[in-house]
Amino acid sequence: MPNREKAMSHYNYPLNTIIEIDEAPYKYVGLPMPGRIHLMHCQTGLPYIIEDKEGFMGLLTPEGYDELLLEGRLIVRETERASIARKMASEAEWTFADCDELDPKARKMLAQCEILDDHGVPNGVKAIGLALGDYWTPELREKYGEHDNPHTIKRWRTDRGFAGDRNIRDMVRMTGRVRRAPYFDDVPQEVLQKGALLNWTQQLSYADVTTEISNELRDINAGNSSLYPKPEKPYPIPHYATVRRACRALIGAVTREARDGKAASDADWKGSGRPLTAKRALELAIIDHTPINGFFVLDLDHEMVAGKPWLIVMIDVHSEVILGHVISYLPPSYWTVGEVLKRASLPKRPPPKLIERYPILRRICGKAAEIIVDNAAEFRSQALEDAAKGAGFAVRHCPIKKPRYRAIGERIFPTLQEKVTKLIPGGSKPIALARKLGHDPEQEACVTVRELEALVNAAIAEYHISTHSGLQDRQPALVFEKSVAKHGIDLIHDLAGFQREIMDVSPAVQLSNTGLRLFNLRYHCIRGVPSLLEDLVAVEPRRQSRADAIATVKVKYDPQDISVVHVWNRVKKTHTILRCSDETYANGMPLWFHNQLLERAREEAAAFNTEAERIAFRSRRIKAIRNISPEAKHRERLTVARLYEIPRLRQITGNLVHLHMDEPEAISLDEFIAHDLSATTMLDDEILAPRLPVDQSRKPKNKRDRRDAGQPSESQESKMPARRPTRTRRVSGSYE
Repeated sequence: MPNREKAMSHYNYPLNTIIEIDEAPYKYVGLPMPGRIHLMHCQTGLPYIIEDKEGFMGLLTPEGYDELLLEGRLIVRETERASIARKMASEAEWTFADCDELDPKARKMLAQCEILDDHGVPNGVKAIGLALGDYWTPELREKYGEHDNPHTIKRWRTDRGFAGDRNIRDMVRMTGRVRRAPYFDDVPQEVLQKGALLNWTQQLSYADVTTEISNELRDINAGNSSLYPKPEKPYPIPHYATVRRACRALIGAVTREARDGKAASDADWKGSGRPLTAKRALELAIIDHTPINGFFVLDLDHEMVAGKPWLIVMIDVHSEVILGHVISYLPPSYWTVGEVLKRASLPKRPPPKLIERYPILRRICGKAAEIIVDNAAEFRSQALEDAAKGAGFAVRHCPIKKPRYRAIGERIFPTLQEKVTKLIPGGSKPIALARKLGHDPEQEACVTVRELEALVNAAIAEYHISTHSGLQDRQPALVFEKSVAKHGIDLIHDLAGFQREIMDVSPAVQLSNTGLRLFNLRYHCIRGVPSLLEDLVAVEPRRQSRADAIATVKVKYDPQDISVVHVWNRVKKTHTILRCSDETYANGMPLWFHNQLLERAREEAAAFNTEAERIAFRSRRIKAIRNISPEAKHRERLTVARLYEIPRLRQITGNLVHLHMDEPEAISLDEFIAHDLSATTMLDDEILAPRLPVDQSRKPKNKRDRRDAGQPSESQESKMPARRPTRTRRVSGSYE
């Protein structure tokens, strides 16, 4: 019996199937020889050749075909549909439920086509009608109703899939779901796209854009346009819906980036990325800040309304509790970071009623092993690194222009803003709502900063005991309590040294025996200043030394309390505390508030008189002094003339020869006094005052005055020569 080669099993493909191998399109031609598959490239017509196990190049083998299929390098593309609508429907990833929602009659259409395919009914109108009369059973009539027109079913069987390869996606009617084709004329399409760009760049409304497009097309149709010729047939005016679709088609991340920048595009179109995670509390913390939307009364005595304050918080990444917060009218800086770190290491003072119910609220504190801050210059200072090394924590700077890197902190601020500033007077509102209500937050501000601190403290305590979706609907205080019960709480123990590290520095301040001046205030200590001068004057540089005791010192101060400063004694390596002379004014005074008071004082001084007025009066005073001696002007001119003759000065100043005309001005010292001259007043007093005659001598006193102690007695005076009589002044002004 002759040996017969076993027939290889083969795959069935629909007509005109495209097989992609490494994204290159091939067409299945057949099996030209046993064990070989002929795939022809759709563009070049060359066969697909591969190296076999023996190293020979040849057509693809069935085993090689299966390997490409398993590796995912070979993809079978179904036959493209005849119409764009049917192609879009076949490529859509709709489920049966989606198709039922899009087209409720799709199941009935598919049932009719499949019944005819299963019974081999030819695709003719008469055959379809006769077959449906037999095969459309009462059960199908009860479920779907009467069958459709045979002419319609014939078109469905032709356009929607093939016999044995039909699905419900092919039956979904695409009416209204396919984008309309653009205008055939280039000019209306160009005008439409220009209008869409106006909507995107100038943010015009759809109605305004439709008006602009209509006016331009009417001018073109009338021949009044300088850009386009008059058409033989008027161009159609697009409908409002067409304009709206063209404007909406430009919405995207690329166009948003071109208009508003990359940061705005990333914030709206890109995800937040991988979030920060921590395995335990106090492992990683974020320091972030935001302005509080509101104006608040700063000082009721001065009636000053402060601007929008800053809220700086330190957030634990693991539990999302707020370890510390600072309300400051200073912009975020190195000091605010140090201050919030100091407060985070201290126990808290939540509302007393909450402490009885939740004792952990008092112990929400600690020192994080690593903190995340901004990339500003003040956060990259050497002082912050030194303070971090001394306290025992690390500093990490977040990526540049990546606000989503600290998304945990960004989510907390809207919650606190709503709890604090939504209902209180002085809170800011949107511009449109403020205009509608006539709301002026600066005029309605009536909340002191102390009351604002209390509101923020209560809002943070409420946030700690509220459920959080990011913590599996657990409370932040609960998550923090469970973690610290296992790992404990680390603190910054040397808070005084840490506070000195984070203070602001004035590097070169003059210290004298009266103390030092800083911020227009004087700081002194009756013991500290002499001690500092004793140590520092001797080590002052020779060029800077003076006859009086003066030393240049480095001063550290807390911007939140300028009542005291810390002066560095570089000899003893210690700090000396000097207090403000005006303790009542500076006690607890923040620097920014002091600067506002100084600014108000300068405004009041400017309202009293201007610098131009002071300069004008000073000029008149100088002219009056020069008019005392007319010869002085002549001597000055001679001196200036001699200076002009010096070649060196002439090289520097150039030719300054000019004619100077002095107009006579009657300016004298008499106009600077509003009452009689002092000499005249003394003369009048001498005339009017009662006095003894000139020749009459005064009687000696019987009793010596205490001020005559140590002087000779009367017996001694009698032995002394007679004293010369005192000259007296007569009315005429002469002496005798």
